[in-house]
Amino acid sequence: MSSSVTVLGSDNSMITLSFDSSSTFTLARQLADLINTSVTGGANYITAFDSVPAPALPRGYVGGYYQQQTNFSLMPSGYVVDLVKTPGAAFVQSSDKANQIIMSDENTALTFVAAAGSGTVVAGGAASHLFVAQEASGSWNLNTGTGDDVIQALGSGNDTVNAGLGNNLIVLGSGSDFVAATGNDSIIALGKSATINAFGAHSTQVSGGRSDLIFVGGMGGATIDGGSGSDTYLGAAAVGAEQVVRGGSAGKNLLIAGNGPATLFGGGNKDELYAIGSAAQVLRAADGNETLSAAGSTGSTTLAGGSGHTVLVAGQGSTTFEFIQGMKGQDVVQGLTSFSNFTIHLTNYQPSEVTQALATQKSQHGSTTISLSDGTKVTFENISHLTRSDFS
Repeated sequence: MSSSVTVLGSDNSMITLSFDSSSTFTLARQLADLINTSVTGGANYITAFDSVPAPALPRGYVGGYYQQQTNFSLMPSGYVVDLVKTPGAAFVQSSDKANQIIMSDENTALTFVAAAGSGTVVAGGAASHLFVAQEASGSWNLNTGTGDDVIQALGSGNDTVNAGLGNNLIVLGSGSDFVAATGNDSIIALGKSATINAFGAHSTQVSGGRSDLIFVGGMGGATIDGGSGSDTYLGAAAVGAEQVVRGGSAGKNLLIAGNGPATLFGGGNKDELYAIGSAAQVLRAADGNETLSAAGSTGSTTLAGGSGHTVLVAGQGSTTFEFIQGMKGQDVVQGLTSFSNFTIHLTNYQPSEVTQALATQKSQHGSTTISLSDGTKVTFENISHLTRSDFS
C-alpha cells in the first residue's frame, strides 16, 4: 500500500510524491517536514518547476527543483533539493552542495549519479539505480523501495544503504559503510570496512573483498565470503535457512552461528568460531591458531581441525571431531567428560589409520594424545584412553 507526502514550494506551489514501503515513506515524511518548515518559516528557499528554466539564485538562497515532466536533470548551481514525479525513467545528477535531498515517486524509475556533494536519496519504489562515483568524498544516505535496485556507493565517504525488499545488488566503496539489508541482497564490499544488518533480510550474499565486515544476521539465510579482511558474524536467535560463512584471510575472525543450520569456515590466524543452538552445525578451521567451540550447542556439531594449532571444544549434544589427511595440525580437544557423546572421524586416511592411531596413544595427567601418519597430533583432555568405538 502506497503512502504520500506533500512538499511545499515557494509562491504557494506544492508537489506530492508516493512511496511503496513504510521505511522510505517514514524517511520521506521527515525530509518533507524539514523542507516545509523552511518554506513556511520564511527561509531563503526558492523552488522551480521543470515547466520553466530554473532561475539563478540570489546570494544567500538555496533552491529546490521539482520535476513533473522532464526525465533529465543536472541539479542547477546552488540547488540542494530535487523532487521527481516524472513517470517512467528519470535521471538526476547531484550538485556539489552538502546535505542535498533527492526524492522520487514510486512510479519513477530513478537513476541518480553523484560525483560530489553529500545528502540523502529516497527512491519511491520502482527499480532504481543509485551511483556514487569513486571520486566522491561526501557521505550519502541511499534508500530504495520494493523494486529490484542497483546501488553503487563507490566513493570514500561513509555511506548508509537501505535497498528495500527487492532483489538488490549493492556495491560498497572505500569508506566505512552501513547496510540495512531487508530484501534478497547481493553485497560486494570493496572498501576498508562495512557493517551489514540483515535482521530483516530474506537472503543475503556478501563478498567481503578487502573490507573488515561486521554482519548481524536475521531469519534469512546468509552466504558470506570474508575476503582478505577480518570479519565478525553474529547469527540470529532463530534462522530459517542455511548460514555459510567464510572468515577473512587476515584472521582474527569472530564467527558465531545463529540458531539454525550453519557451516562456518575460519580464514586465518586467531579465529574464534562458535556453534549455537539445537541445529546441526559445522565449524572448520583454516591454517592458523584457532578456537572452534560447540559449548553453546545442544545439537549435532562437527568440528574440523586445520593445519595450525586448533582448540576444539565439545558440545552438549553429539560432537564429531574431524581430522583431514594432510593438514598436519597440532590440536587439543576440550570439554569432554565421561558422559560426552563424541566421535572421531579421520578423512582421506587409509583404512588402517585408526589401528595405527590407537597404537600411538599416550596417556598423561588424565589426557590422551594420538599421532596420525601425516604428522597430525591430537590431545583429548580429560580422556584417559581411546578405543576403536570412539572412531567412526
